[in-house]
Amino acid sequence: MVKDEETGPIEEEKKSRIPKGGGWGIGYGIGFTIGIIFGILMDNIAIGIAIGVAIGAGIGGSIEGSRKQEQPTPQQKKMRKISLAIALALLVVGVLVFLWFLLN
Repeated sequence: MVKDEETGPIEEEKKSRIPKGGGWGIGYGIGFTIGIIFGILMDNIAIGIAIGVAIGAGIGGSIEGSRKQEQPTPQQKKMRKISLAIALALLVVGVLVFLWFLLN
């Protein structure tokens, strides 16, 4: 009988069809598409793209978060916080611009 060997994070990464970091690209692609649709519906593509970037960051983060088994390094934690801050800032700016156009 053949005994199965335990697979480490490197072997698991090789088995995945999505390369490491690819979840962010997938998330931003989906978010960008959703944002363009929102932009067309709202007659303002720029706001739609801002919304799409925020949605994409959430989707990409969830994809990458579900695949990683190792603890993030301090540099990765710092980049995660910066990315979240930028995404939230874009979302707030997008909503404020939308409300400004809506009220004028």
